[in-house]
Amino acid sequence: MAKVLLLSFDAESVGGRVSFFENAGFQVMAAEPSWPSCLQVVKSFEPDVIALDCAKLPSMCRQTGAELRKAPLARDLPLVLFRVADADIEQTRLQVAGGVVAFEYELTDRLRSAILTRVANQARAESEANRAKEEAAASKRAAKEAVLSSKRAEKEAAEATKRAAKEAAKAPKKAGKAAPSKAAPQAKAKATAKAKVTATAKPAAKAATAVKSAPKAKAAAAKASPKKAAASKKATVKRVASKKAAPAPKGAAGKAVAKRPAARAASGRRR
Repeated sequence: MAKVLLLSFDAESVGGRVSFFENAGFQVMAAEPSWPSCLQVVKSFEPDVIALDCAKLPSMCRQTGAELRKAPLARDLPLVLFRVADADIEQTRLQVAGGVVAFEYELTDRLRSAILTRVANQARAESEANRAKEEAAASKRAAKEAVLSSKRAEKEAAEATKRAAKEAAKAPKKAGKAAPSKAAPQAKAKATAKAKVTATAKPAAKAATAVKSAPKAKAAAAKASPKKAAASKKATVKRVASKKAAPAPKGAAGKAVAKRPAARAASGRRR
């Protein structure tokens, strides 16, 4: 239920006015519009709207309305001034900036409209505050992310520098290791050439050795051949002698056997 603070110097009509507002659905508290005592009532009651009756002591009512519009505690509250004399409407509007002048027949509607406007303004203000808060948080996150990104970039740059330094330090070692690999083909070529020379020299040495030993072999063969010939001749003679000592067979067989030693002897002479 919306709360209405009724400020009026007209004590006779306050009771009826309170009943009227309560019948319209408001929670009401009444007080005199004396400044600054009425500000304490605003502080304790915390109304949603202030209804200021200007029928009695209008100049004092306008002054109280102007002070309420300036006070930090009440300047955001809707202020509806009613029963303002026709001659005082313009002056009231000028003196009480932000106040709403309402006629009697539209008073409750003005109060409700003022309350709705205040609620809308509060919602708008809250939304703007939340948006500003979110923007501040986003800006803070962006700044933090920028700092982290900068630190990551610096760390990556430092690591890259370290890697480059390590690679530069390893480069001479790699060059030293690569030198023997270049000399390896030369050593291999030398070994191959040496193997070829060795392979060529061995058959030549064997051939030279064979040439040198050939006369000796021939001489040994020449020495051995007369002995072999004499032994062969002696064996032949023994065979012939043994055949002669054996009895000659009779008939044709005997003739054939008798012819064989003669043929062999002739063959030996030819040799």
